[in-house]
Amino acid sequence: MRTLRLRLGKHRLQCLWGSLAAALLCAGPASAAEQIMFRYGSIARSIPVSSLRQLANTGQAPSDLQVYLDLAGQDPQSVRQILTRPFAVKANQVDQLLNSPFGDVVLGKVGEIIRTPANRSNREAIRSALVLDASQDGQVTLIDTLEKYPTATVEVGW
Repeated sequence: MRTLRLRLGKHRLQCLWGSLAAALLCAGPASAAEQIMFRYGSIARSIPVSSLRQLANTGQAPSDLQVYLDLAGQDPQSVRQILTRPFAVKANQVDQLLNSPFGDVVLGKVGEIIRTPANRSNREAIRSALVLDASQDGQVTLIDTLEKYPTATVEVGW
């Protein structure tokens, strides 16, 4: 009896597993990030994504966010510009770039800082959020990508 063997290169196999993991993450109970948890050593503070959305939409920081902006010496309008600056890109272009060897390296580095709460499938979560954001309207913004992140909490830490 002959068996058919499917031969995939290492990169294609990684992409396959990455896509599967992203699909599983997206199918989980949380469909969007609700909190951003900032960690620095043993110190952790969270900000609701809705507060960032309010700043992005209105230019006014809610009090829970304003406290952190004041502590960090950040101007709300500068943060608003960072949150809403659009980058025009098609979803298939984002997908192709992030599934390339270069994209894998970039996702690996970003995944060391921006993580899921379980600190697993970080690359896939970031890839998923970016592709979903780009597929919405042909552009990517930080606030929209945060809202597409496939876990309820996005952890940012050093």
